[in-house]
Amino acid sequence: MSLALILLLAGAKACGAEPVKEPADARVKQAYLLVCPDKVDVFKLPAGELHWQDLHKLLDEKTRRLIQVVDRSKVDPSLYLDTEGLRLFVSSREYLKRFQQLPPEPKEQITVAYLIRNLLLRGYSESGIEPDRVPVRGDAGKKLGTQGMAFIKGGEYVRPGHYYTSQSAELGERKGQKYKVRVSSFWIDKYKVTNKDYCRFLGTRNSCNAPSATPARPF
Repeated sequence: MSLALILLLAGAKACGAEPVKEPADARVKQAYLLVCPDKVDVFKLPAGELHWQDLHKLLDEKTRRLIQVVDRSKVDPSLYLDTEGLRLFVSSREYLKRFQQLPPEPKEQITVAYLIRNLLLRGYSESGIEPDRVPVRGDAGKKLGTQGMAFIKGGEYVRPGHYYTSQSAELGERKGQKYKVRVSSFWIDKYKVTNKDYCRFLGTRNSCNAPSATPARPF
């Protein structure tokens, strides 16, 4: 499961909860910054017939070329891209426009969702730096607290060499080297969040489509 999905699954009340108290870490002073290299091939979707090991190498290369970890003081807070529940800062207005022009559906180029799920997640696994979340603008989300939620303590675990993954856009069995995975602590709702509750959490200044009392579509 991607980091973005975990944050969304954490539910409307998570952002209004008391922050998880963890030891002071220099990583909180760093942020992800989107850059835009001159070569447009970095935005091309990987070929579907690639072996999964070659695909992962290609994704690592794209991650290094598109996403940098920088000191937060070097980030312009007015230049950002909000998507998948996360806020990603961009190095220039020109680059911001380029990322905003990425297609909504993957055809020949990657999408913003692809960037989050397949590239940012790789950077997070390596650096342990959490991306910024989209700020809560309404008062409801700040008052809900953690009632009805469960706390999941973060940590590291070794992913075995035999596992299933959907990172290649399709669920499949994979074999490879063992490696460590870092997961941060988070709160998650015990029950599904309804569209109505999520819209109330976002507040009136954030867009929200078709609120209803039915459970949100499963991720």
